[in-house]
Order: sequence, then C-alpha cells, then structure tokens
Amino acid sequence: MKNIAIIGGGWYGCHIALTLKQKGQYDVTLYEAKSDIFLGCSGQFGIRLHADPHYPRSKKHVKVVKIIFTIFKIVFEPSIAVGICLRETFKKLLKQSDVNLIYNYKVEKIEKANPNKLQINAEHIFDYVINCTYYQDLIIDSIFPFSIEVIYQPCLALYYEDNEKSINDDAFSFIIMDGWFPCIMPYEDDEEEEDVNRKYILTHGKYTIMGSFKTYYEALACKNQLNDTFIEKIVKPLFKYLGWRRTIATKLKTEKEFRNEVTWEKDSVIYVISGKINNIFDAEHEVFSLIKHENILKWGEYNYVKGGELDRSINEVTEKRLRNLRNTSELQVYDELYLQFNNN
Repeated sequence: MKNIAIIGGGWYGCHIALTLKQKGQYDVTLYEAKSDIFLGCSGQFGIRLHADPHYPRSKKHVKVVKIIFTIFKIVFEPSIAVGICLRETFKKLLKQSDVNLIYNYKVEKIEKANPNKLQINAEHIFDYVINCTYYQDLIIDSIFPFSIEVIYQPCLALYYEDNEKSINDDAFSFIIMDGWFPCIMPYEDDEEEEDVNRKYILTHGKYTIMGSFKTYYEALACKNQLNDTFIEKIVKPLFKYLGWRRTIATKLKTEKEFRNEVTWEKDSVIYVISGKINNIFDAEHEVFSLIKHENILKWGEYNYVKGGELDRSINEVTEKRLRNLRNTSELQVYDELYLQFNNN
C-alpha cells in the first residue's frame, strides 16, 4: 500500500484525500499549516458551484462547468454555506475515511529519501506528495510546463450581517457574471447557530482583486498592506458591517481567463493549481492517473495526463494575452484606490 502526503486542507486537498483513501489502495496523510481546514481561500472565497460559466470566453471552462455541475450535486449535498458548516462536514468525512489529518504542521522541505521515496521535513517518508497549496508554497520551479504563466492576486471581501434575517431564515445569493459586477454569498462561521443573524461575504469582479503579481511574495506584501483605514466604507442601512477578509488567489494568466484546474508531476511531487470547485473531480482523476503511471504524457521533466485538463486545454492556457479591458490578470486595484484615497 502506497503512502501519500497531501499538503493543503482546502477543497482540492480534502477532496483528493477522501477519494484516494476510498480507493482502498493508499494510506493518506493530509497536512494543514493552519489550526483547521478551510481557513484559506477555499474557506472564504471558494463559495460557488457554477451552473454556467463564470468566464464565457474560455471554451474549455464552459464545457467543463456544464459536465461537472450534475456530478457535483450527486457527490455533495446542496447549500452548505462557507464557514463552520463546510469545515465540520469535511472533517467528519475525513475522519470516517480514516485520513490522517494533521493541523499546525508547516511542510518546509520535500527531498528524495531514496530513488523511490520522498521525505518531508527530514522526518516523514512517502511515495508521493501532492501539493494542493494553490501553488503558493513549496514551489521549486519558476518555469511551468509549456511555459504557461501564473499570477498571484491578493483578494478582499467584505463581511456583513443581515439585521433582519436570522440563521433560521432562508439565505440568498446574487451574482452578475463576466464583468466588474458584485457577488454576495452566505457565510456562516459561528460556533453557536441559535439566534444568530445571517451573514454574507460581498465580493466584486474588479474590486475584490487588489493587484496582480508574478510571485506569491509580491502578492503577500500587498495583502499585508490592507487595514481598517483602507476598508472603511458607507454601508446600506439594511446591513451591519462586521469586518473584512483577505486571501491570495492563484490563476493561470491567459487571454480567455481560463479557470479550470491543471495538474502535473515532477520528481514524484504532484502539483495541483486549483480552478473552480467544479474541477475537483478532474484533479482527482488526474492525480490517480499520475500515481498509477497511466496515460502519461511528457514535457521535458514534467508528466501530465493524456486527455486531462492540461492536455485538452494546452492551446488556450499557452495563448499569449492580448489587450482585453475585461481581463482581470493585470488589475492593480489597491494602487488605484490608494491613489484616489490620497488625492482626496
């Protein structure tokens, strides 16, 4: 039985851990650097199952969204708001599947223990390591397969409480797709749900994205500049403003705003760059093929799956970006708003 380590306890890490364990051929350890799962981007921003494409110019994204929507509804129950309910649901599933879940563990180093094994932090031995950190940690290459580009975008969301609706009332959600438009989604993160008002996360097609950077650390520096002075706004009377949330999103930099996942392997480390939550099933199948060495294609030292998302979408993900005013890959909203703030 092979030993598999998965790094990152978000949508992709947790789902892949569950599916590998359920196959009955693997011992799976899931490492999460924070004190709980779903405390990163998955637990604050990964909140929508798309029935239709978010980015309709990407033909590959359109096709996958429609196929996966039905499958997702079969596997997962509907209407789980981001927050404690989602977190506890996955913790229960991971425990039932006997996944070894380790919190507060920072994986600092992955190295060869012998030709066929990998060692984490000089103490734990595995056959494969799967990096599900949104390509934000343990990055060994600045060159990606096929020279595809990645951007890192610090993201801002506002957190609201509904003064009129309690947790027992129906929640609502609203989004306008493909443009500089708002999105509001339910978010529940209270330990005690009785007599608590409904809470929501508000994002925007432009103003959620504070900047676009080539490296994670540049994005982190921008994210760390966000503070209460910058966040203060006038709020509609219906809602009580509670605060704000921040994270960093990793995206492929493409002309058509490709938003599916891509997965590849190098030196027994499998890298998953997350797409929408719809794409967890694609990542699951591709990880399994890479572990089993089935249907493998090569690009230099990289392995990827024949018929997988990277293979299907190679023309789109490598297409050089033209000037497109609706493209989000070069937004620098923090600088724009900070300049306006200083001018006022």
